[in-house]
Amino acid sequence: MQEAFILVTAANHEIVVRVIPDRAELARLLLGAGKKFSPQRDGVAELAAEREADG
Repeated sequence: MQEAFILVTAANHEIVVRVIPDRAELARLLLGAGKKFSPQRDGVAELAAEREADG
């Protein structure tokens, strides 16, 4: 379920509506967002190797 944030201003007679995504939609939007900064890296494999090294 998405929520909407509504701002009403009387000075210039406008209504601004901003849809606030729910947690699932926000997670979908953020999924893989940083991949473009380092496409050659495999973060999951690096984390697994780090955890194995720690014991």
